Amino acid sequence: MTNHMFSVHAKMKPLVDKCLKIEDEDLEVQNMATEVAKAEETKEKEVTCDNKKKLEEDAARRMEELIQKNVEERLNSEETKLEMQRRIEEGRKNLYDDVDVQLEKEKEAALTATRQKEEQARKEREELDKMLEENRRRVEKAKRRLVLELQRKEEELYHEFELIQRQKEEAARRTKLNDKSLSCVAGS
Repeated sequence: MTNHMFSVHAKMKPLVDKCLKIEDEDLEVQNMATEVAKAEETKEKEVTCDNKKKLEEDAARRMEELIQKNVEERLNSEETKLEMQRRIEEGRKNLYDDVDVQLEKEKEAALTATRQKEEQARKEREELDKMLEENRRRVEKAKRRLVLELQRKEEELYHEFELIQRQKEEAARRTKLNDKSLSCVAGS
């Protein structure tokens, strides 16, 4: 903002210089008017009070006409018109440039915000993927443990079944042996 103010000040300097030049010329006109007034003052001493008042009014009127004419000539000069047009165009260009710069800054800010959001979303997706992978591994591990536990229990049941089967066979064999022993004893 300070640079902009400085550039506006720098751009206004020629106009200020021109105004100062006009003021200097106005001072010259005033000096001329003063000389006219002095000359008239000398004449005034020679004339009556009524003439004096009339001369003052005429002098003031002529002075005002001279100043008005000088200002109009300067304002209507081609150089002044061109300078005013140049400054207007320069101001318009600067305004457009400022708007372009501001729009570019806003565009950059929007792009940066979008990139940050995309980066955040990517990180969140990666974190979610890691969590899902960890959960999948845990489920797989739990399944393996469950399968191993079921296999172990199945083997235990199978061994119990074999033991019971052997015990039945052993009992059936003993019963046969006992029956044979009893039939041998009964047959004798």
